Amino acid sequence: MTAVTGVDGWMTLLTPKQALLRTLHASHGRFQAAMMAIPPSRYRHAVAIPGPSRSHLSAATVLVDMIVWNTMILQLANDGTTGPTASFYGAAAMSNRVARLSPAFQRRFAADGLADLIALVQAGQQRIIDSVGQRCDAALSRQMPAAARTLGGLIEFHTATACSRALSLLRRWQRAP
Repeated sequence: MTAVTGVDGWMTLLTPKQALLRTLHASHGRFQAAMMAIPPSRYRHAVAIPGPSRSHLSAATVLVDMIVWNTMILQLANDGTTGPTASFYGAAAMSNRVARLSPAFQRRFAADGLADLIALVQAGQQRIIDSVGQRCDAALSRQMPAAARTLGGLIEFHTATACSRALSLLRRWQRAP
């Protein structure tokens, strides 16, 4: 359990679900702040991002990739599998699926405006929050055998991974000429 100081100055213990929801809101909030700073006139402007992959991307590319991540995290949150398919939600497997699914999602959302993409990202994030909110603490704390993490831990890990990566790419995109 996580302890936090309440508005009255008393320490309050959070349940695993409350702690997870707090973490998800924080990760989503940081990314949403960055999304709102995207200039509508430039969101489709592709720039070269230095690094090992030397990729060209736009803010739209980053937003669509977040839609892919949100879709997969929501699938995990709703599935909550503890069976033999738990490895389907491992870190490498999820990253590989984002890379594989991204081109199809990019084509699907190629004509969407910035406001539409932001709304889709926000809707996906809210659906993840809602899905977690509907689960009991026991379900979120149950160990997933192949993943060596709990369901809540996997949701937290993949959300943090997706948001951190997207924030990093958006910042690099904003700094590029």
